[in-house]
Order: sequence, then C-alpha cells, then structure tokens
Amino acid sequence: MTLSRNSPKHNWRSFPDALKWVHKKNIKNKKDWKQLCKSKTFPNDIPKTPMHVYANELKGKGSGYWYGTNKKSNHDIVWRPFKEAREFVRKLEFQNTMEYSKWAKTDQKPQNIPSAPKRIYTEFSTMEDWLGNKERKQINYLNYFEAKKWATSKKILSGTMWQKLSSQNKIPKNIPKAPAQFYDEWEGWPKFLETMIDYMSYDDAKRFVKSKIILGESSYRKYIKKNKLPKNFPRSVTSFYKKQGTWKGWGDFSDTGRIASKDREYCSFNEAKKYAHTLKLKGKPHWEKLRKLKKLPTDIPGVPDTIYKNNGWTTWGDFLGTNNISSIIRSKDFLPIEEAKPLYQKLFKKYKINNGNDWKKFVKIHGELLGKLNLPTEPLVIYSKKNTLRWKK
Repeated sequence: MTLSRNSPKHNWRSFPDALKWVHKKNIKNKKDWKQLCKSKTFPNDIPKTPMHVYANELKGKGSGYWYGTNKKSNHDIVWRPFKEAREFVRKLEFQNTMEYSKWAKTDQKPQNIPSAPKRIYTEFSTMEDWLGNKERKQINYLNYFEAKKWATSKKILSGTMWQKLSSQNKIPKNIPKAPAQFYDEWEGWPKFLETMIDYMSYDDAKRFVKSKIILGESSYRKYIKKNKLPKNFPRSVTSFYKKQGTWKGWGDFSDTGRIASKDREYCSFNEAKKYAHTLKLKGKPHWEKLRKLKKLPTDIPGVPDTIYKNNGWTTWGDFLGTNNISSIIRSKDFLPIEEAKPLYQKLFKKYKINNGNDWKKFVKIHGELLGKLNLPTEPLVIYSKKNTLRWKK
C-alpha cells in the first residue's frame, strides 16, 4: 500500500531541513508557493500543506515564517491602536483611497498598519476620516492663482516634477498636493506651471523648413535626428498643424509641390485609358518605365490597377490597348491539370523534352499545336499552385 502525501506516516523531511530548503526558493507569497508546488522538481518529502504536517512547529507563526518573509497573517498581527494608526496615515497626506491602496502594497507600509482598516477597527467610520481628507479640506489653502504663482517661482516644469517634490514634502502645507483635483479652475499642468509654448504659425514653420532645405517628410526625419529644432517648432508637424486646420501636405509644407498618392485627385478611368492608348505601349513594363521616370501627367496614376480596381479596371491589355491577356486569365480556357498532364507527358516523350530549354525550343516550333490542344505554353506558371508538373529527369 502506498501512502498519500498528506498521510502523517509519510516519510517527511525534518522541519528544520524543510524550512531551510523553502527559504532558499525566495517565496514571497501564497501564489509563489502554489506555483512551486506544481513544479516537476518539487521534492516528495516536502509537504505541500505544511500547516497540517508541521502543525506544532508552525503554531502561531503563520505562512510568512514558512516562506521566510516573516510576514504575519492578519490574525497574528498586533495592530497599532486605532488613533495612533490613523494619525500615522494622516501625516502621509494621501489624497484618495487609490493612493492609499497603492502605498499599502509597498514595503513602505509598516506591518502593524492595516491595508483595509475597515476590517480591523470597530472605530473606523470612513476612508475620508481615516486619511484625514475632511480635516485637510478645512485648511485655508491658497487659491489657484496664488498656488500657480508659487509653482512658477520654483521653476517646476512638469506634473512629474511636482509629484516628486510632493513625495519629499517640499510642497507648502497651504498648497494641495493634488491641485488637479482640488482647483475648479484647473486646465492642465502646462497652464498651471506656465510651460505652454507659443508654437510657430504654419507659414513661419514652412519658412524655417525651406531655410534648412528640407525636401519632404523623409528629409525632415533625417534632419531632426541630427539637429535640434527650435523650441517653438512642433516636432510632430503633421498632427500639430492638422489640428489647427492649416496642414496642406508635405508638398506644400516643404515647397516641393509633391502630393501623396492618397491625396491626389485623378482623372476618370476612361480618360486615363484613353490617354494610355495614345502612348501605344507594348505592355506593363513600358508603363512602369514611364512611371519611374516621372513622365506621366499628375492626374494619371502610376498604379492604375490599384486606383481603378473597382472603377473599370480589367487587365493591362485593355488599359494599354494591346488586348494582350495575361496567362493567368487565359488559364480559364486551358484544360484542367488532370486532362493536361497526360498530354504533356506524351509530348515530353515524343519530342524528347527533358528541361526548360528543350521546352522553349519546342514552343517556338509547335506553338500552334499547343493552342489546338488548349495547353498553355507556360505550364509551370499556370499549374504551379497545384505543384503537379516537373520536367522529366
């Protein structure tokens, strides 16, 4: 018969040795302990429920003694008297319950000050009373403008800097630690600390960009990586001037005249098609060449297949007037692979086609034959997705 782990007759490690092993594992709480218990390397002679196995040794000591943190459970802690504990908390001047709860989770909280005083003290009434907020409201605080004058005189530059001074008790007692919550006139830290910047107008910023020979967005990104902008020049120019309603695009801002494709107004599909026919191009590569050389009119898109996708576009052959149809589209008229494969195998065997070069020579001579058989001249392209054809080795 095998004994269960919880059996008192189980061959457990001695309490001192077990305690020594647990303390080396840096267990901080019950969650850490449960996770450790689930590990595959957990020793068979260490109990997962030590309070049952080592009841006598752990009596009155709690799980903190077992984990090595020496933290006591609420039942074992001797709490400070209510008035003494409340006085201690009030001196810290927490503005609300959230601040107090956040502090209570840190090591700064003494062990004999409860995180949830309502559960511990019968004298407890409200968190407002516990934190002393009610009493602080009766303090004759400076008005908004007086507090603002003090803050600017101390050259406090941000809310973060204010919070740091507050935690160091360097804010006068007649100024609230949380002015944003206290003053009805509050309009944000920049106005309170007078750190608001009077940014350049769109036209002034445009003149600055021109003076630095910045020729577009990418040019601007390179410039700000190597150079400092004036304090009154907005770093995110696009979003800043868009909010003002003055932004007209990088082409206007950097004076290059370029307009982003998504912002351009193109002519209709039929007009673009009519223009394309006049060029008498042989195919898409020739159009691409014109696009790269920037020889297309501004109202003709370089990527018409994208711009007119749902507005008349069919094929490049239709757009350019060549009436050529891509092999992918023509594949709809070819034999399905199941019927085409045996015919290809016969042709490979009959004409001794062993590789791509042999096939190209065959197509030049017998192209008409393939047309009659409804077979594509590029079988590896048409049927490639099905991955069913390979050259004979």
